[in-house]
Amino acid sequence: MALPPEEFPAPTKATAPQIDLALENAILRSTDLNYSQNEVNAYLTYRLAGKKKVLNKPFLNFERAAIVFKEGTCVFGWERSVFGYSIYARSAVRVDTSAGKFSTVNTGGWIGRLPVHPKIMEYGDIIFADLWSALDRERKLVAKMGGAEFHDGSIMLIAPHH
Repeated sequence: MALPPEEFPAPTKATAPQIDLALENAILRSTDLNYSQNEVNAYLTYRLAGKKKVLNKPFLNFERAAIVFKEGTCVFGWERSVFGYSIYARSAVRVDTSAGKFSTVNTGGWIGRLPVHPKIMEYGDIIFADLWSALDRERKLVAKMGGAEFHDGSIMLIAPHH
């Protein structure tokens, strides 16, 4: 749990794009959006900075969240600390649009570097619940898009069909 994942991006100091506003415009104008992994991580840093009080729990401090985009998969993770010692958790998902709506399918996860089976991770998603709540606006906006394509280091959000 305490070893940082091999593919967990370092904290970024990049300027955060206004992804939430761009999503609203993309939904209205039916346009695709492309973002690099660095842009999304900069946005997460910016967006979650003001929510640390909500994300901190007794003895468990929220440090940061980060995303890694791989071909066909998005790996979302967090770093928290207990008495100054970091712990990590990550969850991997792929997009499914076969039912005509945008949804994600869990493909596994990790506690630190320990792999967790997708069936167990379906129940383990509770460890991300407060983070999902903090990012509720963005999650709802992304769900209104037509789909997403994950590529190594980037994401393409596909415009909704009107």
